[in-house]
Amino acid sequence: MKKLYWNPDTLNYLANLIDANGFAHVAIRALEFVEENCTTEDGETTLDLFADLITQVEEQIEKEYYE
Repeated sequence: MKKLYWNPDTLNYLANLIDANGFAHVAIRALEFVEENCTTEDGETTLDLFADLITQVEEQIEKEYYE
């Protein structure tokens, strides 16, 4: 699957949730965001969008905390 564009504010918001609530909370919020705010296209599924979003959030977390 191709890498999708996500608003940097969305990625930062979700990445910052890890400090107070842990990764499980981040994943729940990311799934809620996809279900409530995204529309699938070209054979994509909600799971595809969630997987791409959570991967990019993980990359943001790693960038902020480990670099």
